[in-house]
Amino acid sequence: MKELGAKERRLATPIWLTIFVFGLHFVASSLDSIAVAQNQSFIFTAGGDHGAPNEADTRSSLQAIANSGAVFHLALGDLSYSDSGPEPTDGVTPSPWCSGTDPNRNIRLTIGETFPFQLIVGNHEDDDFVDGFINNFAVCLPDRMNSTGVYAAEYYSDYPQPNPYARFIMIGAGNDVNGVKYDYEPGNAHYAWLEATIDAARGSNIPWVIVGMHKNCLTIGNKSCEIGEALMDLLIAKRVDLVLQGHDHDYQRSKQLICANAGVFDASCVADDGADNVYSRGAGTLFLINGAFGGSGFTSIDCNDSERNYFASAMGGNGSVWRDGSCSTRRVGRGITVYTVSPDRIDAQFLMTYEVTGSGEPFYDSFSIINGNAPTPVVTPTVAPTNPPGGEVVTLNPVADAYVHEATPGENFGSSDALRTDASPVIRSYLRFQVPALSGNIARATLRVFAETSSGGGYQVYVTGGGWDESTINFTNAPALGSSFGSSAAFAANTWTTVDVTGLVTAAGQYDLALASADTTQVRFSSREGANPPQLIIDAVPTVPPTPSPIAGSMRDGIGIYARATGAWYLRNSASPGAPDYEANYGGGWAAPVAGDWNGDGADSLGVYDSANGNWYLRNSSNGGAPDITVSSYGGWWGLPISGDWDGNGSDNIGLFVPSTGEWLLRNSNSYGAPDVSFIYGGGWGYPVVGDWNGDGRDTIGIYNPTNGDWYLRNSNSGGGADAVVGGYGGWWGFPIAGDWDGDGRDTIGLFAYQTGLWLLRNSNSYGSPDISFSYGGSWGIPVSGDWNGSGSFPAGLMTFSDDWDRVNQTLNSLGAAYSLEDLLKFALDPSSPVGATATIRPTDAIEPTATEAAGRKPSPPPLMVTETESATVVPPTETLSPPSTMIPPEEATPDMAIPMSTTTLEQPTIGPNYPTNTPALEPPEASPIPAATFMPST
Repeated sequence: MKELGAKERRLATPIWLTIFVFGLHFVASSLDSIAVAQNQSFIFTAGGDHGAPNEADTRSSLQAIANSGAVFHLALGDLSYSDSGPEPTDGVTPSPWCSGTDPNRNIRLTIGETFPFQLIVGNHEDDDFVDGFINNFAVCLPDRMNSTGVYAAEYYSDYPQPNPYARFIMIGAGNDVNGVKYDYEPGNAHYAWLEATIDAARGSNIPWVIVGMHKNCLTIGNKSCEIGEALMDLLIAKRVDLVLQGHDHDYQRSKQLICANAGVFDASCVADDGADNVYSRGAGTLFLINGAFGGSGFTSIDCNDSERNYFASAMGGNGSVWRDGSCSTRRVGRGITVYTVSPDRIDAQFLMTYEVTGSGEPFYDSFSIINGNAPTPVVTPTVAPTNPPGGEVVTLNPVADAYVHEATPGENFGSSDALRTDASPVIRSYLRFQVPALSGNIARATLRVFAETSSGGGYQVYVTGGGWDESTINFTNAPALGSSFGSSAAFAANTWTTVDVTGLVTAAGQYDLALASADTTQVRFSSREGANPPQLIIDAVPTVPPTPSPIAGSMRDGIGIYARATGAWYLRNSASPGAPDYEANYGGGWAAPVAGDWNGDGADSLGVYDSANGNWYLRNSSNGGAPDITVSSYGGWWGLPISGDWDGNGSDNIGLFVPSTGEWLLRNSNSYGAPDVSFIYGGGWGYPVVGDWNGDGRDTIGIYNPTNGDWYLRNSNSGGGADAVVGGYGGWWGFPIAGDWDGDGRDTIGLFAYQTGLWLLRNSNSYGSPDISFSYGGSWGIPVSGDWNGSGSFPAGLMTFSDDWDRVNQTLNSLGAAYSLEDLLKFALDPSSPVGATATIRPTDAIEPTATEAAGRKPSPPPLMVTETESATVVPPTETLSPPSTMIPPEEATPDMAIPMSTTTLEQPTIGPNYPTNTPALEPPEASPIPAATFMPST
């Protein structure tokens, strides 16, 4: 029935796999596609002394950049340390640190091909060629901020455009590049250039001036004044707001200074001691050293150094912490500094991404620089929630809140400006929110509470009764705690904490919550009477009447849900809610579902893929039973299953997408053999998607980026630029799905909001409100779509997710920093592996942690291999395939459809260890013995 339209299939990938993939890989847009509204904030990151991605600490810092929402990173010198291989020094050959196809060598495979990773030379990349040459790094990490000057040696950038409020000046102080000595002494050209560049920013009314370089002057680490006191004096005299440095492999934040003398402390030089972590703009200059990104040695700080009293906070590899004039021991480690910049303030936080040594509480540091009469600082960088497609975001404050105290059981604290938690004596806080009637369905709800003190254990959120009053509640009459709904992560003082409460807040009405803690340290939060009242942030999407059920020949795709725990399928013949038209048992927790018209009869039917051995089990009907087609050993844990009509012959065939390389390996028959078509498009930063986007009768490829909801669609199965780009339709909360929803012969995009079971479907490949929206299923199941009754529609395929997000996320947090992508993928797809919060990883080949791993270095992973069969072996694709081209970056693509890019970026949520399953609109069956008709894999 090919003449009616094209067959189309979608990826069937367990979300515990995709969570691991997206925890390790992301793509960031170039600054050309990022617009920051005036008077709003943007985020950037900075750090020096990096190392290669095969180092666990370096990889964790690269991942932290992804999760921060940063629009660019300032790399403060000392880049690869030759850990990615021998470094060229000819100034032309790209460094292996930022080129090639090995994700353990090439940082761009983690940060994204076009993410602005702005370089400045360090002593390991200058004319001494210790570990390469800066020009070879600049070949593959070029300037992406329209800078002025000599990139990677002496240049500046203004941001955001066209009306900037920050100037970033990067200088190679103390280093030589191309025979030029970048020394800054009064009377020389470099000193004059820097002075004029700072003055020009002030003359243009740019409020913030930030200078970055590699080497230091003031430090309590193991370095000395290598940039010269004249340069330090100039920066202070010009009241530069922030000076960012690396070189010392530790972290140090100075006090705000109006002068300084290297080697000798002068108390009169301190304008603000930083004890309250808040500085006033223009009162002095703040120096921040962060050379603890990763890779190389972790140096100590000296709490007896003669310059120690120039510093407000510092930590080093000996576990020593200097804060407020005293020395202590903390748990310390690698990390980045995250900066949130607006016209009125800079908020900064050191984010420790990889713990190395020490004891006691983990080290943290945060501070703010305030311009004028800015409000009380909120130190933790946050990204405001972004509207779902066509929806709205509503922020609510409590209508009542209070805390109760076991030690004073009859006392009321309803008028306090604080909320509190403690386990001994018991202190709990109660909050009440009133959710108004909204114009659409609730897609996401987030509780935000501002913590004024730190906690290593976080807090738990409970549902509670509503029979309390703010002015009378006390420990004696307070409602009992109901069910636990979620928990926060550990947090530092003066930070916003978040807990996802989507499954609880589902409609208009009153919601009563309680905060409690198992931690015996009392924690203080801001109440609604305080400076930062709690918030309930609700993302709503419009309600669109569902499309009526199609009649025969309507060429519309239906939907379905696959219950991963039991292998049950619930299929609908239309894209609408209602009772299932078909139910079947086929598969189970070991299997990823796939769907397709395997025999060309015009109807889509069931299939499952076993990632443990690469076996496919396909049915020619939508009911349980023995497989009609079995394909052995085409794939494995390293590949994601896809299917589609690649050659336009009217039947669907199998395929694989390799996240680590971006390779597509497509077969034109459902049988074992070498790929008929192979190429590279995308990579681990995106979901593979498949559809007939132009109605020509063939299924072709696409990539969906969950970090910003962007879609890149191709009209042929080959590498190259995107033919259609859809910007900002979706985000982390929605999984992509596609199908011919309106029967016009073309496949279009859609989303499944896993937390609520909402389907949000578009009838065109463009940004806009959903044309169809309804609820069917929930987080316990996997969305699928297809033409189940053979009406002439063309199946849309599927996208999967986990019904155990919390334990997977906890496992990722405990394992992700120390294990490679290949290990995590193998662990994620191994059905015999327990998913839990342990530090033991058992992939299919039983790799055990070694002493080398325990020291923070992961050995090379096993090669990408698939299982042998009696007849042949699939050779590892990375060794045999030579793709004709790689994916053209999105900003270089010339799409067939002029679709504007969105500037939307969504924040990765913080999901606690007890994240619950939402109540689904369609109840899943109870677990029970699998009936005889249910297919089980052979041993």
